[in-house]
Amino acid sequence: LPVVAPFSGNLPEVLGDGGCGRLVKSGWEAGFAQALEELAGNSAIREQFARAARQRALACYSEEVVVPSILKVIEWVREARSR
Repeated sequence: LPVVAPFSGNLPEVLGDGGCGRLVKSGWEAGFAQALEELAGNSAIREQFARAARQRALACYSEEVVVPSILKVIEWVREARSR
């Protein structure tokens, strides 16, 4: 699904370059409402953002990507403890 989120914390990093939805200034309710209205009124943008969000989720957060990274950290910790 397309995302409307505050531009804060690590959300910009998680969402990438903004192709997955709209990032709005934290605490800016008018901007949040405007972004929601834009998405509600434009199915082409919703579909574009939804496709981009799915691609980003698969590329960055799928099991195939995350599990090997976690296993590397576990191996690193094991090696560090055995020294």
